[in-house]
Amino acid sequence: MRTITLELLRHGPAHNQLLSRLTNYLALCGNHGAQTVHMPFDHNQLLHRLHALEYQSDERSRQFQLEDTAQTIGGVLGEVAGLTAELSRSRETEDAVLHLRLVISASELALVPFELADAPHGFPGAGQPLLLQNQLPLCITREVRRAADARFEWPRRPKILFVVAQPPGFGEVPLEAHLLALRQVLEPWINGYDDPAARQAQVSSFLTVLPEATIDQVQQACATENFTHIHILAHGIRYLDGEDYRFGLAFHPRDAADPCDIISGSRLATVLRAVHEPAWRQLGCPAVVTLACCDSGNVGSVAGAGSSVAHALHGAGIPIVVASQFPLTFAGSVLMVEILYKGFVHGLDPRSVLNNLRRQLRAREPRSHDWASIVAYASLPPDFDRQLPNVQIEQARAAINGVLEEADRHVLELSSWWQTKRGPKKPPTTTTAPNKTADKSLKDYQRKIGDAERKLQSVLEAAPHHAADIYGLLAGTKKREAYILHCLSSLEHSASPSRRAEECVAALVQSLAYYTSCLAALPNGSWPLHQVLSLALTLGDQRHRHGELWLEAVSLGLTTLRYDPSEKSALAHTDLLELYLLACDTSRWNSGALVTQCLLGLHPELGLKDASMIASDRAAFHARELIRKKGAESFAVRTTVRQIVRYHEWFTHVSGSLLGGVGGDAERLLDILDP
Repeated sequence: MRTITLELLRHGPAHNQLLSRLTNYLALCGNHGAQTVHMPFDHNQLLHRLHALEYQSDERSRQFQLEDTAQTIGGVLGEVAGLTAELSRSRETEDAVLHLRLVISASELALVPFELADAPHGFPGAGQPLLLQNQLPLCITREVRRAADARFEWPRRPKILFVVAQPPGFGEVPLEAHLLALRQVLEPWINGYDDPAARQAQVSSFLTVLPEATIDQVQQACATENFTHIHILAHGIRYLDGEDYRFGLAFHPRDAADPCDIISGSRLATVLRAVHEPAWRQLGCPAVVTLACCDSGNVGSVAGAGSSVAHALHGAGIPIVVASQFPLTFAGSVLMVEILYKGFVHGLDPRSVLNNLRRQLRAREPRSHDWASIVAYASLPPDFDRQLPNVQIEQARAAINGVLEEADRHVLELSSWWQTKRGPKKPPTTTTAPNKTADKSLKDYQRKIGDAERKLQSVLEAAPHHAADIYGLLAGTKKREAYILHCLSSLEHSASPSRRAEECVAALVQSLAYYTSCLAALPNGSWPLHQVLSLALTLGDQRHRHGELWLEAVSLGLTTLRYDPSEKSALAHTDLLELYLLACDTSRWNSGALVTQCLLGLHPELGLKDASMIASDRAAFHARELIRKKGAESFAVRTTVRQIVRYHEWFTHVSGSLLGGVGGDAERLLDILDP
């Protein structure tokens, strides 16, 4: 994403300066020359405008001030010639959203609602709200000049702290709506359909809720857990700080005699960046803090040292802080949670997410100016754009692995092998309800897999240099989705089993195409190589030279086993086990004679003249070695069992399959791997 930096400076300390038409501000934009700009209003005039924007006046006055302030602030931005030049140059880029990085430290400038500005003449979408125009979608973030250098890693696994405060005497806050929004955001990673306790445990691993928060509870939570995101739902409150007024947050009191505990921005920053117990060696630092609190972005008085809650949190080193500079409607605050966290936890660019949030607020809450209330402070590392594709792939992988792990367990229990080896000794009294339940659960799995697959496709378009990883993940997902379809087609009460069977074969064909693309992006990868071979044989695809693929894959596996001391050497037994299983019947292979010659030549010590017996013996050897090195209950053994069950009950029975003769050998391997 292309970024334009606009910095507004003045002489003197950050505080103790009122807005004035006479004050000279130095505007620096890109590599253009410095330019002097002036604010077109005095301090009291701006406060009068803000009073109306805080819904303190009638609707007519609010609308007038909204439009007039937008034009006035747009005129200030239009004076910066460097900004106009940079925006004109940005029209030629292909970025979906442009990032305008507004660096300000002066307290009085933090009062100015730059997010409200209309686009002046010479800007894209002139006359329209700058952040809502469509010619060049734009996201404005603010930044404190003295903020710590945010060289952080965007979190790959979300851990959210939801802080709620509604002390007695204050109005209710939309707790349930916010909690439901956060819960729905986490749905792709939550499984365990038939076990409510398991689902609750999974939710708790991602989300912690403090429903009647005191500052001590928040401090304790932040000292004992590494939270990646903190969402605070509370009332903003105006209070006196010496001779100045500030805006803070109303928490539940520590002492029952007090009506509430007013938390300033600097105090909250100390709590959210608590020293981690028990070592006391490291300060906590969430990547994102969102404040669903009225006036959390409001500075208050600028005479004394101090700032808004959001400004203080960002100045304390928290990379991204999203707040509200005006009161938010209840509906607008819920929408903020839905859109922000859906984007954040999936690893989407927060600047694009903010742009989308403003547009959604404008469309869905037209009677308010919630879209302009949102203010975002952000300090992003230089490699942020390179981090995001990795995060998106990991998030999609985690979502897919979670649902497929649950689906694999479910379909394994439906398999005849499981029913024979592990199933109940007496048959169930009825089959209707279990089959219907299984059908519904498997459809839910299929829906989640489809959602994750679409996310991966979008990542592939944005980051083609990650093609090997993405194609491999898409291929594995499609293959396991095909297995779910196969199980759906075999259920007694499944609708349209023949259609399900056709969809199953189509998914296998797509999986083979993905594995082929993965192999093209990673030519020396043993894993995609033997997956291409496996699916080509399953589908009876004669376009591939099966024997040559097998020889290359076995060569890579044996080389890894011999020379690689890392974890890969143990897992090479998994690949070789499957490759030798495939070679137990090469009678219908394309160039299968090469495999026969290779088996007889590679293992003369066995004293066997039958290549099929050699392959069966070597498969059994690698199965035992896998158990010896990884353990009988290891994840590697469990996943291998599931793969061999697929050969035993599925791959050998696909129409046109070239694997018809390996069923018995697959059953022998299952006896070794899971006796």
